Amino acid sequence: MMENKGFRPFREAARNEEDQLTAAMEDYLEMIYRLQQENQTLRVSALAGALQVGRSSVSKMLRKLAAEGFLMVENYGNVQLTEKGRKQGKALLERHQRVARFLQLAGIQEEKLLLEETEKLEHMSSPETLRCLDLLVDFFDQDAAAEARLEHLRSKAQHQREYTSQTNENEDQ
Repeated sequence: MMENKGFRPFREAARNEEDQLTAAMEDYLEMIYRLQQENQTLRVSALAGALQVGRSSVSKMLRKLAAEGFLMVENYGNVQLTEKGRKQGKALLERHQRVARFLQLAGIQEEKLLLEETEKLEHMSSPETLRCLDLLVDFFDQDAAAEARLEHLRSKAQHQREYTSQTNENEDQ
């Protein structure tokens, strides 16, 4: 029988290693935190709309998150984060913003692509990888000249790709 040195099935790798939250649990906590920043009262129906899922799916996930101590579902379906839930939600939102900023620095500007790639990267990266991304974001945010040099390099590379593409087209003719 083959040994599985260092191999982890995708489903297992998709879980947050520090606190065993699934990507879906993280999405719910982040969205609940976002919505509660805008409005103190959050109902199941509003959360279902924001996440574009059914109310029954929301109810099921809320039961899981309540069992883990992240939130309470009060009378009339009002959702309230506990202190643990607020801390986790805030950390998840900050992580999302940092990953998005990193991807913007890397050159992804189109909003839909930026959101899709942010979601992938934030849920699938190890804590160590995220710390490295944070370091790079901090570096560029604290050094406007470095960010300008990066933009210049990106522009130069784009011109080179366009030139190469034109040259290849001319050779094909």
